[in-house]
Amino acid sequence: MNVTKFDPEQSYQQFIQLMVAQIQYQDPLDPVSQEGTTAQLAQISTVSGIEQLNLQFSELLDAQTLFDGAELVGHHVEYKSPITGEVLTGQIMEAREAGGRLSLSVNGEQIGLTDVNAVVTATTAP
Repeated sequence: MNVTKFDPEQSYQQFIQLMVAQIQYQDPLDPVSQEGTTAQLAQISTVSGIEQLNLQFSELLDAQTLFDGAELVGHHVEYKSPITGEVLTGQIMEAREAGGRLSLSVNGEQIGLTDVNAVVTATTAP
């Protein structure tokens, strides 16, 4: 998952620049009210907080995905080979995060979690 880092300081600076430009070019007969300016400051603060929460949630989701994959290491799975399209069985030797997605190493192939059809016991694996 490619997430662009949100920079609250940069957004705040851009907002201040826009606000100064708005004040410079406002109609002197119809100036912006103090309430309007305060509401705009509150909105930028809210957006900043939401963006930070989204980024933290995304990082938590990535970590949870990796932990879920780590629990599969050593287990036998039935999976669809991304190379041949065959349904195969093999043991997961490694799990890693690659480009925001979970990659599992099975029979020398790198497969995604969505390629796994089932987790099977070693006694039923061929």
